[in-house]
Amino acid sequence: MARFEVYYLLSIPASTARAMEGQAITRRAREVRMRTRTGLISWSISIALAVLISVLTTPSLLAQKKDTLELHKIPPKVMASLTTKFPDAQIRTWTRETEGDILIYDIEFLQAGRKFEADIKENGTIQNWEAEIQPGDLPARARAVVEERYPGSRLKEVMAITEVTDEEESLQAYEILIETADGMSIELTMAPDGTILEDSGVKE
Repeated sequence: MARFEVYYLLSIPASTARAMEGQAITRRAREVRMRTRTGLISWSISIALAVLISVLTTPSLLAQKKDTLELHKIPPKVMASLTTKFPDAQIRTWTRETEGDILIYDIEFLQAGRKFEADIKENGTIQNWEAEIQPGDLPARARAVVEERYPGSRLKEVMAITEVTDEEESLQAYEILIETADGMSIELTMAPDGTILEDSGVKE
């Protein structure tokens, strides 16, 4: 029986053997394509599910973030002053601190895409507020002082500080965040006339 099988296998014509080999290769190629297609489908389904989960959970995450701000703890008078002065304020963070015997609420927020910050007393009186301005809007004198103090530096962020006294507003200073030529981040507080009030790069 064994001899017959060997003889039978050896007696297959070459053309038939090539045909059988071609069929085997075709089957393997088909199996590879099927596995690839199946893998792509599974990958696509996974991505779709991830996107769906993200869409469904984003509103709840935003709600949780809003809740963590605990805006209800900000006194109504403080909120009223903020929203009267800045109707479209979107609060990002807030803290409460004491200056002497006065309780101050420091509120950071966005309005029209710009960064703002306001210090408001517990009775609703605005002490001062800051507004982000474009680095190019910093007065030439102030830019010259920065360049003289830190040659080759780059202005990264500028906040204009407005002080409020008896409901009268006046520009008090600029808070300037720069990147020095050697990559250090320095914060300067500068009076409108160019006088340096604070310099985080100076060691006391």
